Amino acid sequence: LRPAVIMSDPLALAGAHDFFLSKKAEDVVVLVNIGASSTSASVIERGILRATRVFNIAGNTFTRAVRREFLVEFEEAEGLKIAHGLATPVGKTVAEDAVAERVARALRPAVKDLEGEIQRTIDVYHSRRPVDAAPIAKVVLAGGSSQLKGLPELLEAGLGHEVEIFRPMVNVLGNNGVLGIAPLSGDLGVACGLSLSNTLLRRTVRSRLNLVPKRVRRAAIIRDVSPGFWRMIAGPAAVIFALALYGVWAVHVAHKETALEQTLAAAAKRDEALRLKLAKKKPLATKAPADPHAFLGRLNVSGVFGNGRAAMVMLDGGGATYTARGGRLYDANDAEIPGVSSEIRDNSLLLGAGGKRYTLEIPK
Repeated sequence: LRPAVIMSDPLALAGAHDFFLSKKAEDVVVLVNIGASSTSASVIERGILRATRVFNIAGNTFTRAVRREFLVEFEEAEGLKIAHGLATPVGKTVAEDAVAERVARALRPAVKDLEGEIQRTIDVYHSRRPVDAAPIAKVVLAGGSSQLKGLPELLEAGLGHEVEIFRPMVNVLGNNGVLGIAPLSGDLGVACGLSLSNTLLRRTVRSRLNLVPKRVRRAAIIRDVSPGFWRMIAGPAAVIFALALYGVWAVHVAHKETALEQTLAAAAKRDEALRLKLAKKKPLATKAPADPHAFLGRLNVSGVFGNGRAAMVMLDGGGATYTARGGRLYDANDAEIPGVSSEIRDNSLLLGAGGKRYTLEIPK
């Protein structure tokens, strides 16, 4: 198999939601895909993903909570979670009601953590949008663990938003003419979004998001071209290739001749310059050595801490910071600047180096 499209879970789920619920896509919704090992929460505004977070509170977290409560194997804890979930006991038998209550009690802390992560995603969205941005209309759950009994009701009470299960293809007619395809539940939302990637490309003018590397996509396009196409273009391609080779050869010869002429002209100029240099040799100008302490004249006092001998003066200048204390000057790494002395007075800082003194006024 050659991958044609690679997308992340939030992008695929957002595409499926936009495709199947296009008439309601103007609302701001939070898409929460609760899988087995991780959960992704995304805020969709007018079909555009504005904020997304991925965290590891998911179906396995719920199962482990039930396993700790009942001290059973993972498979048995999974069965108890699916059978009872967070639903209120229905009063079948006392034993069954007790088991259901224990399962719900074990799941509530994990669901509370899930609710907190969803709320953090909503807070991230609000922190990046204007104050007058459209409010969040509802929270949409997808993924296999979204089928947990009582989960939508508990999240709705905690988040303060309407919570519903995303069931794709609800607006599609089945083979028997009934609206919607019942076997396709919310845990297949990501798969639908991935399979609809080409359809979404044709429906919208937005650029296609595909995480397959460009090199792999180009190679797939070349492999998928029909063999008849290559036979048809073989002749013209050979002629074009021959003309290209001739053009490259002609350009190479022209460049070679031009380079030879330029080399001869440059050699003649060098000979002439050498003759002039030997005829009149000028003394070489010597540069005065640079003052290593010239930066002291560009420093400014940025702050003073303490007084007396324990005083410390903060300096900056030329994009660097320095500290004067104890009669010495130190750089930003607290390394002593050699050859520089400092003296802190009442209203000024006196720096000395190389026989020169620099006085910096300390602001009141």
